[in-house]
Amino acid sequence: MSPVYWYVRIRIHLVDLYCTCERLMNAALSRELIAQRGRELGLDLIGFTSTRSVEDKVPDRYRPSRIAEHMQTLIVVAKRGYSGFVVAHHSGTKQFWGGRIIKRLDETCLKLADFLEGHGAVAFPVSSLMVDMGDREGLDLCPAGQGSPLLKAAAVEAGLGTMGLNLMLLTREFGPRVYLGGVLTDAEVEPGRPLATELCLGLEECGRCAAVCPEDAIPRRARKGTPLSEVRGLDAKACARSSQPLGSRRFKEHLTQIFLTRDRLEEMWSLIGNRLTGAFWQEMVMIKEGAFTGCSACVNVCPVGEDYQRLGERGETAIPQFTKSVTGGVVEVENLAKGGEESQS
Repeated sequence: MSPVYWYVRIRIHLVDLYCTCERLMNAALSRELIAQRGRELGLDLIGFTSTRSVEDKVPDRYRPSRIAEHMQTLIVVAKRGYSGFVVAHHSGTKQFWGGRIIKRLDETCLKLADFLEGHGAVAFPVSSLMVDMGDREGLDLCPAGQGSPLLKAAAVEAGLGTMGLNLMLLTREFGPRVYLGGVLTDAEVEPGRPLATELCLGLEECGRCAAVCPEDAIPRRARKGTPLSEVRGLDAKACARSSQPLGSRRFKEHLTQIFLTRDRLEEMWSLIGNRLTGAFWQEMVMIKEGAFTGCSACVNVCPVGEDYQRLGERGETAIPQFTKSVTGGVVEVENLAKGGEESQS
């Protein structure tokens, strides 16, 4: 036999051996093993869904295939917001620490991706703040910076929760008081199943989020008996005025004001030196991820979640008092907003 023959045979055997080892390592990545590692990393919820199941359930710009091809599984994870956020009043403090939780979550997703690749899989972290200011913008993260449309859809498919009236994910354990992250992988992991029943009580039975929204961005009217799936909605631009008070849109507006006064130096320097400019500087230096967590009014009053029940038993939840009327078969919830949460000053 010629040396070329043996060279080719050895190469073929090596390739077969590599593929066999890769299959064995991926097979060892059971959902139980991954979930255990997730809990060790401090994640509160972890679910699994196939990329195929969410491909057509999200806007084209968020399809998993546009992020990375050949990925089989999307692991969606959640970190809860602290229960103290519900009882605290200072919006600036809540905004800052909400951002810090998101930062920690992103770092945890990196560690989970390290774990997957250490077991022979290909992995790619998916940030909860998937914004590129092109196809994906900050409005997609309303309300409260919980997560992108992809991560919320994946969480529903994985059985972590269902969508609320305000288009936030509601979970059994923490209601909407969670932030989402994810990891795409080529490992085939057994997927979860969507929950059989809605967790949101809907406008007729509840409507708290619509009543307290400072921007009146959540549906407050619906014909009696209309399914929740037909009532859900959110005016994202309105929501962003409170949830992203220093977001990209507001930043561009402020810069435009400054540039338009370049021929009026005194007015221009007044704009540059005002408090809003200082707030943008603080956001870039300190708040960062918190740019998307400026308002949590709807999150604070949602009664869904075991955490909220525990707070209620301790008398630490505020139940908004509002009127609900039915006229001509249409249910309408009163909006209580008087300018949002407590000022940061």
